[in-house]
Amino acid sequence: MANNQDIIDLKSLSEDDCVLINNQLRKILTSSYFKNAAQQKKFLQFIIGKALVGESEQLKQYTIAVEGLGYAETFDSDTNPAIRINAGRIRKKLEDYYKKEGLADSLRITLPKGHYTPSFAKNLIPKKELVSESYSLAPKLAVMCYSDRTQNDESNRLVFHVTDTLAKELSRFILARIVILIPHGDKSDTLFAASEIRERFQADYMLVFCIQQLPKDGHLLLCRIIDVESKEIIWSETYDIDSEVPFHKQQTIIGSITAAASDIQQGILYQHWVKKLMQDESTIPEQFKALVYYRKYIDNLSVAALQKSVDVCQRYLEKNPSDVISNIILADLCRRNYVYTFTDPKISLELGRLCALRAINSKPDSHEAHYALGQILFCLDERVHALNEFKITRDLCQYHAYIEFGVGFHLFMMGEREQGMELIHKVLALSSNYPSWFNVVPFCDEYLKGNYERALEIALIIDAPILFSGEMVRCMTYVKLDEIEKAKIELQKALVNMPDLLEKGEQRLIRYFGSEETAQEFWQGILIANKS
Repeated sequence: MANNQDIIDLKSLSEDDCVLINNQLRKILTSSYFKNAAQQKKFLQFIIGKALVGESEQLKQYTIAVEGLGYAETFDSDTNPAIRINAGRIRKKLEDYYKKEGLADSLRITLPKGHYTPSFAKNLIPKKELVSESYSLAPKLAVMCYSDRTQNDESNRLVFHVTDTLAKELSRFILARIVILIPHGDKSDTLFAASEIRERFQADYMLVFCIQQLPKDGHLLLCRIIDVESKEIIWSETYDIDSEVPFHKQQTIIGSITAAASDIQQGILYQHWVKKLMQDESTIPEQFKALVYYRKYIDNLSVAALQKSVDVCQRYLEKNPSDVISNIILADLCRRNYVYTFTDPKISLELGRLCALRAINSKPDSHEAHYALGQILFCLDERVHALNEFKITRDLCQYHAYIEFGVGFHLFMMGEREQGMELIHKVLALSSNYPSWFNVVPFCDEYLKGNYERALEIALIIDAPILFSGEMVRCMTYVKLDEIEKAKIELQKALVNMPDLLEKGEQRLIRYFGSEETAQEFWQGILIANKS
C-alpha cells in the first residue's frame, strides 16, 4: 500500500481487476466531465482497452491518433499536438471527477504526466476527511458482577472471568460504551450500586452478573440489564454454564447476551433507550440523534422514517464528516433505499460506499463498518470485494447476531450456501427472541431444493412486513404445492402491506437476492397467483 492506494500491476491483471476497471470506465464516461467530450471518451477507452490486453507498450501518440481516434496515416505528432492536448485535458477531467462525483469510488484511474499508459489504484480512501471534531455517542453500559459470600472461591473467580470475557466482547461493538467494574460487593446491594454507577460513571445501564453454584456439577449464570435512573430491570435471563468448557467457547451464551445489550436492530437495551429519549424529541442530544432515528426507522421501515434518519445523519456529517456511527448508519440507509426502491434522490450506493470507507478509516477494527461496506459492494455486484469485507467482519467479531445473520444471508446468495446456512443456524440457536424473518434463508434453501412441504412449514412462521414478506413466501410456496386459492389469499394480504408489489416487487427481489435468476424463481409464484 502507498498513499492509501493499492496499485494494480498491469502485468498480472486478474479477471476481477478487468471487470472492476471496465465498470469504473463506464462510470467515468457517463459522468458530467466526459458526457459531451466524444474525442476524449474515445481516447480514454482506447488506451484502457490496450492496457487490459497487455498492449500498453504500443501507446504512442501516432498509434492513439490513427488507431484510436481515426486520424489519417499521415498524422505527424511533431506538427499536430492533438494527442498531447487531449491527454492533458483528460488528466484534468479525471482529477476533477475524483474530487467530486468519484470521491467514493473504489478504483481510481489516472493518466500519469509524460505517459499514455493509464494507472489503476484500488480502495482509495479520501484523506481530507480524516479528522472529526466530535462523534455520535451510544448509551453507556457498566458491565459488572457480584460476588457471593455464601459460595466458594471457585464460583466467585468464575463470575469475574465471565464478566471480563463479556466486557471484552461487548467492547467490540461501537453501539455501546462500556465501563468495566469488577467486582462490586455482594449481590444484595444491586439497587444501591445503580445510584453509585450513575454518579461515578454517568452510565445509563448496568449489565449485572452473578453465579449460583448448582447442587451438582455446574453453575447457573444470572444476568440482568438495569436502567440506572429508574432502577427498572429491563431484561433478565439465566444460563447453565458448562464447567467443563472454557467460558469463551460457550458461544450461545455470549451471543445471546451481546444481542440483548449491544444490537441496535433487536437489542432490549436499545429498544428501552430509544423509547425513553423519544418521549420528548426536543430534548434528544445531538450526539444521540443518529442512533435514535435509525432505530425509529428500523421499528416501522417507512419511507418517511428513512428520510428523517437520512437527514439527521447528513446534518451531523456536514460538521463531523468522519463520525463513525453516522457514516455506518447512512451507508445502511443507502443500501436500503436501493433495495427497497425508495428512490430517495439524496442517497445512492456510491454515497454508501463513501460513508462505509470513512467509517473504516476512522475505526478500522469496526466490524459494523466492514459489514456496511460489504453490503454496499454486494449491491454494486463487486462480489470478490464483498466476500473479503464479510470475512474481515467475522474476523473482528462473531457475536453480533444481526450481522452474523446478514453475513450468512449474503454468503448464501453468493453461492456459499453451506457456509451461509451454518451461520444462520448458529444465530437461530442463540435465542428464540429473534425476528421470524431470520428464517428467510432456511426457507430459501428448502424452496430452491424443491422441498416445498418443508419450505411451507418455515414460511408459516415468517412475518416480515415488507420486501420478502411472510405473505409473499407463503403465496409462492402454495403455488408450488398447487394450492392456488390459498396462494391468492396470501397475495391479497401482501398487497395490503405493499400496494406497489406487482409493479416493483420483481425489481426489489432482484436487488435483494443480487441475482435475476434467483429472484425470478420466486417471483413466478406471485405471477401465477395473480393471474389465477
